Amino acid sequence: MTAIDEQATRDQGVAEPAPYHKVFDAALPEQTLKVLRSVVAQTLGRRDDLEVGARDTKWWISLDEIRKAAGDQPVRQIIQTIEPSPAIQSAMAAVGKDPVAILQYCIFRRFDPHRNPVPAQWHFDANILGLKTRMINTWFPLVDVGETAPGITIIRGARRPATLWQRMIDLADDDGMIPSANKRLTLFPDADVEAEVAADPEADYVTPIVPAGGAISFDHLYLHGTQRLTPEMGARESFEFRVMSERVARETGLARKWAMVRLY
Repeated sequence: MTAIDEQATRDQGVAEPAPYHKVFDAALPEQTLKVLRSVVAQTLGRRDDLEVGARDTKWWISLDEIRKAAGDQPVRQIIQTIEPSPAIQSAMAAVGKDPVAILQYCIFRRFDPHRNPVPAQWHFDANILGLKTRMINTWFPLVDVGETAPGITIIRGARRPATLWQRMIDLADDDGMIPSANKRLTLFPDADVEAEVAADPEADYVTPIVPAGGAISFDHLYLHGTQRLTPEMGARESFEFRVMSERVARETGLARKWAMVRLY
């Protein structure tokens, strides 16, 4: 495989943007929170109780699923409601003057530890659109997270641990995309992450404590996963909104693969 590194990018005369990672204590007003919580209540809050010992395997719904079930209007309303957020405005600016939302990866979640869910394994979002394609994930907790409800843990430092980023490079094709056959290999177990973080002096865990209506925004270069659970934690409701450049989506053929909505 061709190594994907900063020197190769500079040799092509293209400046690689700096890694993007921001935490916002206030990103959504109360009225917007109410709208997003109502979406979670109407979709993920109406599911049957699980059988004893069963695991909650479908605790999310995407804007694309909502669009297919209810049409374009509800999706437009959700996007229009959150678009003024400073976190969304910052993410849009980071991808360029032509941002689009990727509907399959704009996702509502209700992660309830009491329903025995399967936590999201450690991963880089580069496993979705490739190592060369910039995408910003803005993650909005709809309840307080980090202590009373599980948030997300991010490895401080882009492309860290270095050994796990190298695995991503090795699993990618020459265009930086992850072939379907390799997707499962881009999900890293706790033991692998713990060992590689301990060995990488530039890697460390950070679990932001974020109030409802705040946001964590980061690009495809940051390894992250569900915060380690403790018995007293309650359910977490959240919404993640992923954006990229429309020009890049068209040039790479991703616009034909995913449903996208312009944000400008």
